[in-house]
Amino acid sequence: YIQIGEPWWWINSDGKPCIYDYQTRLKFNTETSLFAPEIQDRMSDVSNEVAQIYLKFLQKELGNSVLSIRTAIKNVYPESQVSTLFFLPSILGEGSGLASIINYPVEQYKYPNLDYIQTEAYDWLITGDFNKALRGFTSANLNFNTFSMYVVLQGDEWYL
Repeated sequence: YIQIGEPWWWINSDGKPCIYDYQTRLKFNTETSLFAPEIQDRMSDVSNEVAQIYLKFLQKELGNSVLSIRTAIKNVYPESQVSTLFFLPSILGEGSGLASIINYPVEQYKYPNLDYIQTEAYDWLITGDFNKALRGFTSANLNFNTFSMYVVLQGDEWYL
């Protein structure tokens, strides 16, 4: 079992996303003939067309990097089980803003692209918001069977 984790585009404590390195900007421009828009922070208005194209590009790049690592692993260890780990509260929580797009490459994270999926949601678990983790995980159809999901026990009740 091998975990590729935690792949994501970093967002600084001031909310500014780390999405402007030269290689990323150059590749975006080469592929689209567009220039990466300046996005001030995770909650910026990104409704314009160029911003949406850029966010989807970043999402695809993150997902493809995970799949590239998965492929390299499977080439050497074909029987390996490969997963990624992502932190749901920062990706799908209130205030996540554009992180919900750029850090959740649903198409690449779908089964069978990954053998299983791992998430962390300890922020929600600490505050007793157990069902947020379930809703976050099941909000996108990742095609994983329920037998491959972990469960959490709260008192006498089980939650997927």
